[in-house]
Amino acid sequence: MKRWLCVGLISLLMMGSLSAGEVPFDEEHWENVDAIAGDFLGRSAISGAVRLKDVAMRNGTIEVDLAVTGMRGFPGIRFRMVDDGDFESVYVRPHKNNLPDAVQYAPSNKGMVEWQLYSGPGYTGRAHLPPLKWMRLKLDIHGDWAELTIDGQKIMKMPLKHEGDGGGILLNAAPKGHAWYTNFKYTPREAAGGEPAETVAIAEGTVRQWQLSPVLKTEDLDTEVYPGKVAGDKWQTVSVDGPGWANISKVHAKERGWATVLARAEVNADQAKRVRLKIGYSDRVDLFVNGEKVFRGIGEFRSHDQTYLGIVGLNDVVYVDLKKGKNEIMAMVHERFGGWAVWAQIEDLNRENVH
Repeated sequence: MKRWLCVGLISLLMMGSLSAGEVPFDEEHWENVDAIAGDFLGRSAISGAVRLKDVAMRNGTIEVDLAVTGMRGFPGIRFRMVDDGDFESVYVRPHKNNLPDAVQYAPSNKGMVEWQLYSGPGYTGRAHLPPLKWMRLKLDIHGDWAELTIDGQKIMKMPLKHEGDGGGILLNAAPKGHAWYTNFKYTPREAAGGEPAETVAIAEGTVRQWQLSPVLKTEDLDTEVYPGKVAGDKWQTVSVDGPGWANISKVHAKERGWATVLARAEVNADQAKRVRLKIGYSDRVDLFVNGEKVFRGIGEFRSHDQTYLGIVGLNDVVYVDLKKGKNEIMAMVHERFGGWAVWAQIEDLNRENVH
């Protein structure tokens, strides 16, 4: 810690007088969560995780210089922090330099960083992340959206999804030694106007409401048997978010390892018919329609091959027989990490018949 403090003071002297909003890396201003200090590319810098003290910024600008080695890592900025488990974040993947997901937006709810839920326009972006070169990151935060630029180039405009009221800031350059920070500045201000970030519309036939059970122990469940009575009468109704998934992480926290939640929905059919049901989930699902097991899906990180990320999408299809009137969809949704969600769409039914 003393070494970290000394480097911060040296950095302060090198920068000269501070303008409003500039913050030296020292014990007075930062909590050393898990950081090291050193000289990198000719500058005094830090690597690891540090939390800014005594700040509650909802809207404004965060700026920092970042340098990466090109090794695998996820350095970024956590903002609007409530605590260590609830925050907004944006980070870069240096090992994905110039790829469409080189930059990732990911809120965290109840300790679950939901990167597998947020992918595509507004959530992931292409960026040039040259190794061994200082880059200027600037994050403008305005109400329900934020915009990231790197060296003055707009990377993406993000719709902000965390619903907490925090204002904390944390820099996270994990693993230590793979990325370094220097020259930090933040400027609180009132939220600006402007157009909100674009989002994908919820498609026709999407199930828009689910009932969620309490968290269940995965190892205690028989996934081949209809689980309708397992949860009793303790169900919570949630509406879908994003492109159409129910974000289970907003409702339930989980411990390390696997956990399961039952998600059920009601579908009305004007006549008995066979329909095409698209299903999205994270990480695994066992699906029942009207009490009958119809599908088992496995989609967690690296479950298909070493490059598979487990991004949530309507990637699986099953044909199911609906009866006239009310039908029940029941999903056993099993989660390990990365985002807990269920998503269903029946193309042959309109909005009024899916709930």
